[in-house]
Amino acid sequence: MTNTPQIENPFEAYSVLDGDLRKFSDELLIKFKDKILEIYIGDQSETINYDDYSVPKNCSIFGKLIDVLDRFVIFDCFYMDSRTKTLKSDNRIYINLFQIRAMTEVNGKGSLGDIFLSVDDAKVVRKLILAGK
Repeated sequence: MTNTPQIENPFEAYSVLDGDLRKFSDELLIKFKDKILEIYIGDQSETINYDDYSVPKNCSIFGKLIDVLDRFVIFDCFYMDSRTKTLKSDNRIYINLFQIRAMTEVNGKGSLGDIFLSVDDAKVVRKLILAGK
């Protein structure tokens, strides 16, 4: 027998784990509350232009997940203070869940920048994976 959610919001995302039906927002809180995350929302900070082509540079948001309210995620974000050139926090932002394209925990096991591969790097990675390395 399948659990059917009482749909209050038709845009909610659900997952099933061990027969329990959970909302995506619940999963975020369970797995990432109070952890520092790197978030990519699809923006580029700059584009490096060459004669024949250009390379967009993705930008990331770094912050500690505070809470999830309906479709919004609350982060305490980190930023570089332009006056003192030091890392600061305590900059609360609300990001619409639908804006987040990718995110990962900041844990020393790589960053989002590591997974956005160039075409040439993607070919090498594909070959290594297929070779079992």
